[in-house]
Amino acid sequence: MPVDTVRDIIEHEHHRPADHYLATWGALRLGSRVDELTRKLAASLFARVDHNRDEFAGDVLAVVLAGGAPQPMRAPMLRRRRIVSQAEELIRSRLHDPPSITELCVATNATRRTLFYAFTSLLGRSPKQHTKLLRLHTARRRFLQSPEALPVRVVAEELGFWYPGLFAAEYRQLFGVLPSETAAAGKR
Repeated sequence: MPVDTVRDIIEHEHHRPADHYLATWGALRLGSRVDELTRKLAASLFARVDHNRDEFAGDVLAVVLAGGAPQPMRAPMLRRRRIVSQAEELIRSRLHDPPSITELCVATNATRRTLFYAFTSLLGRSPKQHTKLLRLHTARRRFLQSPEALPVRVVAEELGFWYPGLFAAEYRQLFGVLPSETAAAGKR
């Protein structure tokens, strides 16, 4: 089995560096798993049905890893949701002064890596990207819900954007219009 295929499967399926397993494979004792592994190999090698090589490699790895390697510790989905929820609560409470990554880690009782993993696995973006997105959406809501045209600079500063030009560029990139155009539309 190609080592690159083994690495890809381990890292994708078990969310651990492949070297953790590959370094200990020489000492693995499969015990009763040898029979199961032998049956899988024989069935696959002698079958007249065309099989998917990567799927076969995954089956073999699953048997080997279940036989002697330690099971990887995966962060439960519930914990990731809790981390994102707590972080988002803090972010929303401080849109004008967004919390740092360290503050988010302290508030969620998570490491940097766990915090980033929770955000990227659930939302597909980093905590900083999510913070910016929340602030920009809040600005848009303020423009649209206000009975009068709000000054763009004032809304930007209220949400912690200290460079109006950068705020306008990021707003336009996200919504396709300038904040001043949204502010004017909210007045109507």
